[in-house]
Amino acid sequence: FDDNVYAKSKLMAEMNILDAVKDGLDGTILRVGDLTGRYSDGVFQENIQENSIYLRLKSIIEIGYIPESIKDNWLEFTPVDYAGKAICDIVHCDNSSKRIFHIYNPNMLKTDKLIEYVNKLDCPIKIIDTNDFNNIIKDFSASRTDKFKVSGLINDFTKDNDLVYNHTIPQFNEITVNYLKNLNFNWPDIDFNYIKNILEYMRKVKFI
Repeated sequence: FDDNVYAKSKLMAEMNILDAVKDGLDGTILRVGDLTGRYSDGVFQENIQENSIYLRLKSIIEIGYIPESIKDNWLEFTPVDYAGKAICDIVHCDNSSKRIFHIYNPNMLKTDKLIEYVNKLDCPIKIIDTNDFNNIIKDFSASRTDKFKVSGLINDFTKDNDLVYNHTIPQFNEITVNYLKNLNFNWPDIDFNYIKNILEYMRKVKFI
C-alpha cells in the first residue's frame, strides 16, 4: 500500500493509536466504509456533490453507459443510518475497548444488478464493449459541454485506460459482522427499494 497515500496515512494513524493503547489508552478503532443514504428513506449528506460514490453514479447515469469489464464487480453500499447504529452498539458494549472494527455492509450489490434497478427507474444505462466505452469517455472529455458529465469517473481510470473499482487492499469484516450479530444487529440487503430511495433523493436535491 506504499503507493496509496490515503490508505497508508490511515494505517499509520492506527499504529499510533495502538501504541498509545499499549501505554494505557482506552481506545477503539472504527474503520468506516463507503457511506450512502439512509436505508429508511435514502436521504444523504447535504454536500452530496463531494461524495465520490454519488459522483460516480451521477456520471454513469448522465453518460448512459458502463463498460462490460465492470459488470461483474461487487459494489459496497453502507447506509449511514445502519453505520451509525452499528457504531453506537459497539461503543456502548463493555468489551469493545482495544479492538479494531470494520464498519461496512458486507451485503454488496453486483454492478449489473445495479444497472437493472436503475433502468427500471427511468435512467437508461447500457452495458457496452469496454473499448467503445473508453471512446465515448474520450469524446465526452473533449466536449466543452459534456466533459463535466464524466468528472465522477475520470479519477477511477488507470494509466492503461481501465476503469477499476477493486479495493487496493482487500477488506474483510467477518469478525465485526459476527460481533454485531451477537448485539442483535444485522446489515441490510441492498435491494431495488433502497436504490429507488437513493435515486429519488438525488432527483429531489437536483443532483441528477
